[in-house]
Amino acid sequence: MKASFGKRYKIKLRNEIEITFNEGSFFIAYPFKVFFVINPTQMLAGSSIALSVAKRRLKLAVDRNRVKRLMREAYRTQNVLLNNACEIHKCNVKIVFVYIGDGVLPPKAIDKGMKKALTEIGNRLQA
Repeated sequence: MKASFGKRYKIKLRNEIEITFNEGSFFIAYPFKVFFVINPTQMLAGSSIALSVAKRRLKLAVDRNRVKRLMREAYRTQNVLLNNACEIHKCNVKIVFVYIGDGVLPPKAIDKGMKKALTEIGNRLQA
């Protein structure tokens, strides 16, 4: 399966993001605070995400954009873990990753946090 980050993986509607924050669960997988909602479905199983890096954490737009790029890449390379679990359990997961790290962390730290977050969501699908 080709690892990609196409349009179907992005949450774009403000309403969906608000539902994820208000009705979903959350946990911390440093450097992320992860909000998610699991919706059982018979149609399209998989996951979609939104990314957030606060201006309060990183003042420069260049740094915020770099972190978002690193987050997208980490998700793109590791989303197979979660999508396989979604197909098995026939559910759709909406996830919002909020960056809580101080400063721009190296790509390995972001990859490690993303893997930890996706594994945790996969474990909660089984419960």
